[in-house]
Amino acid sequence: MADTSFSLMYAAQTAGAGSGLSAGGSATDSLVKPLSELKEALLTASLDIRSLVREQIKLGAVVLGLNTALASFKVPVVTAAPAAGGESKSKLKAEIEQRSPPAYLQSDMALETAMAQLRQVQGLSGDLGTLSKANLKLATDKRVSGSGATVVDLVQVEVAAGRSGIGAGLKGADKEQVLLDFALDAAVNASAFGISLKSAGEMLSAWQVSMRLDQTQGQLLADATQHLGNSGLNTTAADIGSVVQQSGESAVAAGILPEQLAALSAALLNADVDKAGAGTSVKSISAALAKGPQGSAAEQSAWKALGLDPGKLTENVPDNLV
Repeated sequence: MADTSFSLMYAAQTAGAGSGLSAGGSATDSLVKPLSELKEALLTASLDIRSLVREQIKLGAVVLGLNTALASFKVPVVTAAPAAGGESKSKLKAEIEQRSPPAYLQSDMALETAMAQLRQVQGLSGDLGTLSKANLKLATDKRVSGSGATVVDLVQVEVAAGRSGIGAGLKGADKEQVLLDFALDAAVNASAFGISLKSAGEMLSAWQVSMRLDQTQGQLLADATQHLGNSGLNTTAADIGSVVQQSGESAVAAGILPEQLAALSAALLNADVDKAGAGTSVKSISAALAKGPQGSAAEQSAWKALGLDPGKLTENVPDNLV
């Protein structure tokens, strides 16, 4: 028989003959209590194990519910930023490039751009700091304020004038002063004629270049044009100046003085001839005058009827235009 903890425990009781058993009672009876206790212990342990299993099942249910809850609050995955040169960066760069600069920088940038164009005019030096400051001062002049011109407008008129031939042959400071004076005259004329500074600059430039006028002569013509526009005729100074602008070269070549050209233009406009028609008429008259005594019999008869001598009229033609 194999040794057990129970056999060792009751070995002394079973050493003798049956007399020992009868005296102390049956060995089986002596094992009832320990076995009963062992049975209760096993039963208790079994109950504890079952309770543990139930709690584990409950814990599993809790964990499953927690996972479900976490899934409902799942944070969207953030993709990595695109590499340099990617599409997103390209779009952002394009948007930035298309944005207008701040308002406080726009006027300075516009002036820098205009001055950069002015530097390209032949005869001007690369450093135009003096002319830039002079234009800033000119923009505040009362004679300019009536035209509503800004410093950028003035510089742009100087650029156009320089490119058209105003101040041709001059260099450096002399050229700068001529363009500055031109911008002032254009601003005065714009205010007087009720036109934009750009239009006034183009008109004055055409006058001076086509009719070989200097600054003083150009402003005398402007004064005559303004006077005719305010004389009660059915026309305006701006329209008279426009006709002179169109026909000035041919008229002067025929011996018509600038002020006479302004008067002839005003007369045609007052007769309800439009600006284009008046310009064409002046050119036709100038062409007939240019023929002088060599004109046709019909032309000579017409001059005689008007009391005019084409030969004397051509005496007004400057030597450099004959």
